[in-house]
Amino acid sequence: KTENDSSRPIPWVINGCEIKPKTICPGVDLRFADLKGADLSGADLHGANLVRADMRGVKLINATLSDADLESADLRIANLNRAVLVGASLRGANLEFARAVGANLEKVDLTAANLEMLRADKIILSSAILRNANMQETKLYDSNLSHADMQGAKQTFAIFQGAFMEGCKGCPDGWE
Repeated sequence: KTENDSSRPIPWVINGCEIKPKTICPGVDLRFADLKGADLSGADLHGANLVRADMRGVKLINATLSDADLESADLRIANLNRAVLVGASLRGANLEFARAVGANLEKVDLTAANLEMLRADKIILSSAILRNANMQETKLYDSNLSHADMQGAKQTFAIFQGAFMEGCKGCPDGWE
């Protein structure tokens, strides 16, 4: 049995992908999967389908999810530190209270995503779409928001100290 859920089998396999650190499952179909509390640190899940997956508390430290589809995925309290999600779709995803320090989310679609209280220092969000996202109290110290589109995003109490915002649409004025 696993530490997180005694009902999960050992090995824990979903659609041919073993759910464990450093697993290699590019393009795997994990739609609607219950991955609560899973440790996928260092995993290669590029191009994976994680639409509406329950990923609350999941560890994705140093994981690769480039071009993955995480539309409406629940990533509350997830750890995405140093993860690579270049070109991924996180439309409508919930990243409330998640961590993404040093992550690369270049060209990511976060339209209408919930990023409330996200801790994302030194994150790369260049050319990302954050239209109508909830960014209340998001911490983006020393981040790259160049050419991002934040039009309509709720930015109440968000912190952009040291962020690079050249060409950003909808970014707050007065931050340096």
